[in-house]
Amino acid sequence: MPSLQPSERVFIDSLVSAVSERDLPRALQLLEGLPLKHAAWTAFVTIVSALTLYSIFWSVTSWWRLRHFHGPPIAGFTYLYISFVSLIPHVWKVHMRTNQKYGSIARIGPNELLTSDPELIKKMGSTKGSFARSKWYNFARVDPVEDTVLNVTSTEIHDKWRSQLLVGYSGRDNRSVEDDINWALNWLVKILRERYATRDGPVRPLDLAKMSQYFTVDSMTKICFGKPFGYLEAEADVKGVLGIPDRTGRWSRITANSPLLQYCLSFSLFRATLARRLVSGMAQYNHLAKEIVGSRFKELEETGDKEKYGDMMQSFINKGHSQRRCEMQVPVLLTAGTETTATSIRSIIFHVISSPDACRKLQKEIDDSVATGKVTTNPITFEEAKELPYLVASIYEGLRMHPPFTGELMKTVPPEGFTTSDGRFVPGGTRIGHNTWEVMRNQEVFGDDAYFFRPDRFTEADPATASHMRSTVNLVFGAGRWQCLGRHLSLMEIHKCIFEVFRNFDLQIMNPYEPCRRLNNMTFRHFDMWVRVQERQNVLVSPAQTKTAV
Repeated sequence: MPSLQPSERVFIDSLVSAVSERDLPRALQLLEGLPLKHAAWTAFVTIVSALTLYSIFWSVTSWWRLRHFHGPPIAGFTYLYISFVSLIPHVWKVHMRTNQKYGSIARIGPNELLTSDPELIKKMGSTKGSFARSKWYNFARVDPVEDTVLNVTSTEIHDKWRSQLLVGYSGRDNRSVEDDINWALNWLVKILRERYATRDGPVRPLDLAKMSQYFTVDSMTKICFGKPFGYLEAEADVKGVLGIPDRTGRWSRITANSPLLQYCLSFSLFRATLARRLVSGMAQYNHLAKEIVGSRFKELEETGDKEKYGDMMQSFINKGHSQRRCEMQVPVLLTAGTETTATSIRSIIFHVISSPDACRKLQKEIDDSVATGKVTTNPITFEEAKELPYLVASIYEGLRMHPPFTGELMKTVPPEGFTTSDGRFVPGGTRIGHNTWEVMRNQEVFGDDAYFFRPDRFTEADPATASHMRSTVNLVFGAGRWQCLGRHLSLMEIHKCIFEVFRNFDLQIMNPYEPCRRLNNMTFRHFDMWVRVQERQNVLVSPAQTKTAV
């Protein structure tokens, strides 16, 4: 760096002062008459100095506005902390420790808080409140320009789209939702019985992680598109979609938590270089979407028959959705609609078979319900399943112990701000994220043994307490107006699948010292979840069978 004369130092100080005070006329006046070499050097020094001053000013003011909330020391000054944490494979564990150490509302960024308070999460989701989605949701874009219900931040547009889609997602517009799930469930039972079940002889190991994915993909694609992808029959990722979250997930999380990266994603050069994995994954989804939706619209154009299909896609079309709008729903259905449900199913099964007492009680309830005629169908109907207390308790306890999604779901505080239950003011514009895993360990809600799998907590509690626990567990699907659109379908698949698996089979973990491996990029991927499958002896068959042909 060339040495500066005293007069030059005075000049630069004056120029920096003018820039800092945003006094453009004075800054231009100072620059007039300078030689080009000096002008270039002066401009460089001025820009660097101004940026440094701005960074210091921004960091201090950002820290100051939320100074009464505690968190990791550097979190209040820079986004380096939350960006680094986003790269950690076990980020949900870091978040849990953060709230355990700093309280139910902890600071994790210059403008970001993280809460494990279930009542605050419910408040942020209330339709009577004015909390909005933050730009955190931009990570879920399936198109650089157009929005979907998964990522749109406008509350008005979100509520409008949600109401249009809800009929299709709830199953009210689909004539054969439960039959479609039964079809996939019968395939699952058939495969387990014919390809994996043993009583004597060599063990045929089953990877429960993969099988649960095949089941939810076939179940959801039959519900949504009228025909399954055929994952169960082939026992393979025939469309190549299961690996996409592995390639895009890490990028998705760090993008969601970094305002700078969110901004950069609006530039095509950035998407084509540093973010190419994220973009290529979305492109693969979109290619598949064009194939599926294009085929349906072409058939409708040729035949005009809107009554042929009673699936979810036809529901969207009948509600006036364009071909492009239907295409943009396909990635939503293939990610949010399959991976989280598969995670829930295998996690519930794993927790049950790891607890002999819970497994005995569940199978006894299943056997008794069939013997007494309380369950008269095969596969069981969703309505019948919801009337079995220990089955419901096991499912809710499994969801509680292993929530399938770990994203922060950041909401923006309304302009007027609000005051927390302990009297601290949160200014408008602050982003608050969910710490769902720590919510599910809340001892005030679930008892002192909240860290242990014990379905009996739901059956032993009085009705009011049990209802409060279930409403808290439902936060794994989001809260209020932001709740997952597919919650009803997911719970239907889970209830029916758990019942039929434990009605027909005994499962045993094959490697208790290393039962499985898991990867988390907001959603979970499990690997090598090996179990032994044994067909149960003397299984009672329900009096009236309604088994769908396989």
